[in-house]
This record gives sequence, C-alpha cells and structure tokens, in this order.
Amino acid sequence: MYDPYAVLVLAPVFGLMVYAVSQIVIIRAAPDRSPYFSMFVGNIAGFLLSLVVTIGWLWGSELSTPNKVALFAMNFAIYLGVGFCYFNLVNIIIASLRVRMLEEIWLAGDGLPARQLLDGYNSEKVFEVRIARLLNGGHLVESDGRFVNGKKRFLWLALFWEVLRRVILGRKRFAAGRPKVPSSLRAP
Repeated sequence: MYDPYAVLVLAPVFGLMVYAVSQIVIIRAAPDRSPYFSMFVGNIAGFLLSLVVTIGWLWGSELSTPNKVALFAMNFAIYLGVGFCYFNLVNIIIASLRVRMLEEIWLAGDGLPARQLLDGYNSEKVFEVRIARLLNGGHLVESDGRFVNGKKRFLWLALFWEVLRRVILGRKRFAAGRPKVPSSLRAP
C-alpha cells in the first residue's frame, strides 16, 4: 500500500542523500578545491532537491494553505537540521586535532614516540599553523606587525556561531575563556 505522505516526509532525506553524494563527487572531481566548497555546493544541491520535492508534493495536494505552509516549514527545518549534522560530521573529519593525532599514530604502524607527537602538536605550533592558514587564505592580514581582518567571510561565520552558542548555551561562555596567545606571537 502506497502512502502519499511518504514522499513528503522523505524529501529532506532525499536532499541529504544528494548533499552527501554531490559533496563526495565534487571533492573527488576537484581535489585541489577546499573541502568546504564541495560541502557548500552539495548542500545547495540537496536543499534544492528537498525544496522541489516538497513544493511539488504540496502543489498537487488538496490540503489547506495553513497545512501546506506548516509542512513546508517542517521540511525546511528538517533539511537544515540534517544538513547541519552532515556538515559537522565532515568538518570533524577535516579539522579535528584528536582525529588527526590518532590517524598519525595509526599510520606510523608501530606507534609514535610521545615526544614526537608532543612536538608536532604543541599549542604554539598548532596556533602558528592556523595563523599561517588564515594568512594564506587572505582571511587575516599582517599590517605593521599586527593581525587585522582580511576577508570578512570567516568573521561573519564566527559571529553566526557566537550568536548560536549564546542562544543554545546561554550568555555564559565556556569556562576556559579566550584562548591564550603563544608568547612567540605576542606583540613586543
């Protein structure tokens, strides 16, 4: 027996599948591009599919307008939620320091000496690598021995995450507070 609501309910899932497949195909087709590019394009493709399936189903239904609006909003919210989860899954794979450390230990075969691992991941070195990455990407610019904002994209992203963090976790920041700037990068 066919349930006509099944297509509507599964629209965000179909969108997520297109997101994941598109992201994987794009990252393989353009390995020199940032992985965030493939996630952005995949997300748009998945969102559009979810949108088209949802609107197509609602257009042909005989539901009242308020019900159509509610179902559209529900599918929109569900896709945003599952898309956000997929983004974070991939982002953890890309950016997680712990995952990278464990991967290096695993790739070494018989493990790594503790000193080598500590030297490779000391906080100053990690901080310097991140600063270099921001400088190379143009998101940070050095001017007269000071770092200033370059491209505003990450700044807007940081603002978005800060607002989201405050909405979800309340006004208090994490107990750790602001990160410490390594002595090698402090102004004289």
